[in-house]
Amino acid sequence: MIGDTALHVAAKFGKLDIIKVLTVEFGKRRHADDFVNKQLLRIKNQIGNTALHVAVITQNLNEVKYLVSIDPEVAYYLNEEKISPFYLAVETKNKEILKALLEEARDLDDVERPRPRGESPIYAIILRRNKACKNGHVDIVNELLEQQWPNPTEFLNNEGQNILHIAAKCGKYVVVRNLLRNPKLEMFVINAKDNLGNTALHLASMNLHPNVVCSLTWEDKEDKRVDLELRNNDGLTAIDVVADRGSWPPSTLREGFTFSALSSAGTKISDAGKKILQRRSTPAPKHYKDMVNLLSLVTILVATVTFAAGLTVPGGFNSTDKDTGIATLVHKGMFQIFIICDTIAMYCSIAGTFILMWAQLGDYHIAFTAFFFALLFLGAALFTTSLAFMSAIYVVVSKVTWLAIVVLITGIVFLTILSTIYIMLIFPFGYSNPVIHYICHYIILFMSPLIGGNYRVEDYLKKKKSDRLAEKDKGKQIQGSSIGLDSV
Repeated sequence: MIGDTALHVAAKFGKLDIIKVLTVEFGKRRHADDFVNKQLLRIKNQIGNTALHVAVITQNLNEVKYLVSIDPEVAYYLNEEKISPFYLAVETKNKEILKALLEEARDLDDVERPRPRGESPIYAIILRRNKACKNGHVDIVNELLEQQWPNPTEFLNNEGQNILHIAAKCGKYVVVRNLLRNPKLEMFVINAKDNLGNTALHLASMNLHPNVVCSLTWEDKEDKRVDLELRNNDGLTAIDVVADRGSWPPSTLREGFTFSALSSAGTKISDAGKKILQRRSTPAPKHYKDMVNLLSLVTILVATVTFAAGLTVPGGFNSTDKDTGIATLVHKGMFQIFIICDTIAMYCSIAGTFILMWAQLGDYHIAFTAFFFALLFLGAALFTTSLAFMSAIYVVVSKVTWLAIVVLITGIVFLTILSTIYIMLIFPFGYSNPVIHYICHYIILFMSPLIGGNYRVEDYLKKKKSDRLAEKDKGKQIQGSSIGLDSV
C-alpha cells in the first residue's frame, strides 16, 4: 500500500519483534517523551490507516495488544473512510481483539472519541447489511455492554437513538431479544425516546418488523417493562403508527402481522389512531371485484370436480340385480371417508359461491364480509377435496401394501401443511387473549422471514412531513379564501 511505513508492513505480516524494535529505536533517536514516541503509531498511509488499523484488519492479536498498549488513543483514530480500529474490531467480530482494545481504552473517558457517521462503535454490529444477525454479533454486543458501555444511554447517535432503538429500527430480532434479557438494561432504556419521541417499539412498528414487535411485547410479559401506551411527538402510540400507513384493512402481510402483534399484546388504539382509521382510504373497488371474481371461479371449479367425483366413484358400481347401482367398495372404511369428504367439499364450494353473490351488491363492507366467509368455505372445500383424493387413491391400491403406505404418508404430510396454512389464514390474530397471544407470537416468528418487503422509517417520516406540508397549504388556502370573502 502506498504510504505504508515499516511499522505498517510489520503490523500487516505479524512481525511483533520488528514492531518492538521500530518503536523503541524511534523513541531513542528522538530523545523525546511518550507523546513524541507515539507519533510513529499515528502515522497514516494513503488511505488513512494507522499501523493499528492494519493489525486489526489482518487480525494479528499480539501486534494489536502491543500497539494499543503504547497509545490507546489510536484505537479511535479515523481513516479516510471515517472508520476507526475500534469500529473495525467490531466489524470483524473478533472478540479477542475487541477485548484487547477495550482493556486499554477503558481509561480514555476524557478523550473526545470521533464516531463514524455520528455513531459509536457498538452500532457497527447493528448497522451491518447482513440479512441475519449472526451469533458473533450478539456476543460482541454483550461484551461491549459488559466491559465498556454498561449504560447504553451514554451512547446515542445523531437522532438520539440508543442501541435498542437501532436494533429495533433495523429489524435485528436476535439482538433485541438478547438486549431485553440483559439485566443491565433498565426500564428507562427500553422506553427511552429519540429526538422525535419514538421508542424502540415505535421504530419497530414504523419499519414493520413484526418479529421485533413480538420480542418487545413478549420477552418482558411478566414484568411489563415495555410501555405500550407511550406516545411520540405526534401524539401517536406504536399501534397508531401502524394505523397511519395506507388502506384498511392492512394491504400487506407485514403490515397485518405488525398490527396483530401489537393487538394481541393488548395494545389499544388511541383516539388519534381511531381518527386515522376513519380517514384511511379503503382498497380500490376494482381490486376487490377482481378478488371476488377469482374466488367465484375457484369455488365453481371445486364444485364441478367434486360433483363429477361423486358420480364416478373408485371401483365403480355393482351390476347385480340385488345391489344394482351400489358402489362396489361401499363397505371399505377409506371409501366411506372419500364419500363423506367429497360431499362436504361439494356443499362448501356451493355455499361459497352463493355467499359471493352478496359481494356483487356494491357495498364494500358487505363485499369484504362475504369474501371472508366465502374464503372459509373454500378452504374447507379444498382441504376435504384433498382428503377425498387421498382416500380414493388409497382404497384402489390397498392390496399393494407399500404403495398404500406411501400414498397415506404423502397425503398426511400435505394435509398437515394445508391445515397449517388454513389455520394461519383464519386465525383471529387481532384479539387480546393470553392463548391467542401465545399462538400469534410463534406464528408471526415463523412467518416473518417469509413475508419480506422491508419498509424504511425514512419513508414513513417523509410521508408524515409531506402530510404536514399539505395540511399547512390547505390551511393557507382556506385562510386566503376567507380573507377574499371578507374583502368582498
